[in-house]
Amino acid sequence: MKEKKPKKLKLVAHKKKQYKRFTRSKFANFVFVSILLIFGLFMVLPLIYSIVTSFKPLDELLAFPPKFSSHPAQLYGAAQSVG
Repeated sequence: MKEKKPKKLKLVAHKKKQYKRFTRSKFANFVFVSILLIFGLFMVLPLIYSIVTSFKPLDELLAFPPKFSSHPAQLYGAAQSVG
């Protein structure tokens, strides 16, 4: 009886699937980051306003039109909140 020779395995390099990377141009990245910064600053403004308002005297708190800062800057509102 003849002995069977073992089959030689062929080494096949499998190609990896290449996924398409979505890249933007430098100009599009600049526009995207600029829009994010504008919206980020817009969302931080109420926090800044509330911090600035805490340093205003009581008569300026409900003044209309509201002023962004009082002149001169005082710690009256912060001292009252502490006690």
